[in-house]
Amino acid sequence: MTDEEVTRRVETALDSNRYLDASRITVTTNDGVVHLEGLVGDSGDLLAALRSVNRVVGARRVVDELDTCEPDGYGQ
Repeated sequence: MTDEEVTRRVETALDSNRYLDASRITVTTNDGVVHLEGLVGDSGDLLAALRSVNRVVGARRVVDELDTCEPDGYGQ
């Protein structure tokens, strides 16, 4: 499976998660290693994103570079 196919599958998995707004997440894949960058609403969204990606066939590892918009000021 190519990196482009893995990226498409990850993007589909994120977009299909009804509990997650994935509109500010960027996905890149290099040798099966998926990189997630961007902003999610809170730690629950971050966990939802990671769980979605971990289910994708072809994703060997996930590098989490996501920030949250939680009220404590992190990610802003």
